[in-house]
Amino acid sequence: MITYLVDANVLLRYLLHDNSAQLKVIYQHLAKVKEGKAKIVVLSEVIPEVEYVLRKVYKVVRAEIADKLMSILKTTYLDVEKKKEWLEALVYYTKYNIDPVDALLFIQAKERGLVVLSFDEDFKKLKRYERRNI
Repeated sequence: MITYLVDANVLLRYLLHDNSAQLKVIYQHLAKVKEGKAKIVVLSEVIPEVEYVLRKVYKVVRAEIADKLMSILKTTYLDVEKKKEWLEALVYYTKYNIDPVDALLFIQAKERGLVVLSFDEDFKKLKRYERRNI
């Protein structure tokens, strides 16, 4: 079985349906995955790249970005790294209007009993963890 690492541009084409030729190729690969002939892995680092492009290039609003990313994360036949953490982080991303990577750091710190060390003002919005200055 072949395993593919998916790039952000593939996820963007899938989410936006803006290139029919590329979308057809994506559906062909997804069919292979559903048949058990292939595996698609989404590295954790790809999620913020997709968010950035949707927000900055396509001007998609935050709530819609979260919905689109959650649809990817909830796709059972895709192997998404840190799927559980990203699902929770997207709730904070939307609720507190913070950067997705900051939201993920917050979730990871919470799960591990750690404190985020940052100068970023986003962490002030997350009252459960203090923001420490160096």
